[in-house]
Amino acid sequence: MENNTVLSISSGILLNTTYVADDLDDAITYVLTKNPECTALNLRNKGLEDIDVRRLCEALAQNTHIVSLDLYGNSIGDKAAIALAELTTLRVLDVGSNFIGAHGATAFADNKTLTSLDIGRNDMTGKIGAFRLAKNTTLTSLNVCCNDIGDVGAAALASNTTLRTLSVFSNKLGYKGTSYGASRLSRNDTLTSLDIGDNNIGNDGAKCFAKNNFTLKSLQMDDNDIGDQGAFSLAQNRTLTFLSMAGNDIGDVHLDALNQTIRLNRERPALLLGCMAFASIAGRLTTPLSRKLFLRVVSFLTTVKEERQQLASIADPAFFPSDALSDASSNEEDESFNESSEEDASFNESSENESSENESSENESSGEEDEPAAKRHRIG
Repeated sequence: MENNTVLSISSGILLNTTYVADDLDDAITYVLTKNPECTALNLRNKGLEDIDVRRLCEALAQNTHIVSLDLYGNSIGDKAAIALAELTTLRVLDVGSNFIGAHGATAFADNKTLTSLDIGRNDMTGKIGAFRLAKNTTLTSLNVCCNDIGDVGAAALASNTTLRTLSVFSNKLGYKGTSYGASRLSRNDTLTSLDIGDNNIGNDGAKCFAKNNFTLKSLQMDDNDIGDQGAFSLAQNRTLTFLSMAGNDIGDVHLDALNQTIRLNRERPALLLGCMAFASIAGRLTTPLSRKLFLRVVSFLTTVKEERQQLASIADPAFFPSDALSDASSNEEDESFNESSEEDASFNESSENESSENESSENESSGEEDEPAAKRHRIG
């Protein structure tokens, strides 16, 4: 009955748990019904101004179910931002493409309940808003794209230790040819997703991320004047599973190298789990069949190592410094792998000898070995 009443007095649409309102009055009417099935309110592109949002906030203060609010593309400024920041029930807020400045950003920075804030495409010009937001300790996702926060603002955000997702897209980080902000962001060890596109960070910025960062899983570097040198450096990365490089001047060979890197990085977690599992039982491998299973994993490791070496040798030695090539192809990880590969080779030889000695006995029990044989084929 409650849902029927809600539908009869509201002209908007409830999509799953999000109410898409027709206008401000419709939104306020629906909010005051306090429908527990609705946890998000959508008022995108409704032409709302500061006074409208303050009316909405008065209604939202009486509703504890709505935790997500979308006000993208309206005409609200600092006064509306201050009113929104006083709400204690919201967790997710999108106020992108409005007219919020440093005062509004400061108000959001003082909020202790928001975990996700999109304040992109506003009027936060300068470093003050970014400095305030950098001190917030509850936000885990922040979008400040197209706000002209500059190098100093980006560097301030790099000091935050609670953010996991950050977008500083198009903020003039590298307008002088180098980017202090990009360098600082590359050293952040808590971010897992970063969009630093359209900032002119160039090859030097790409090299900073290749050299300093080991925690990012997703990195967007579109339209950054990155060439083959930057791509070559990024191809040595071991953690990225998503990389966007659209709008850069990268040759096909190095794009292929980047694609191969991302593919190998995506396979690494499963590979490591398999290696750990097999390593834990390596000392208990007593039958030729089980040893063969283990050696197939070792063979796969060798293939991955060879592909890594191919990535390191893709670049033209006349174009790239020789020390860069040597660093990429002769690191400690490869040295330790070489040692383990030699041990695996001797283990492989002894295992094959033992396997030939027991071949006849295995054929006699073919009914029992059929299923393990099929598993051995899948691993290869």
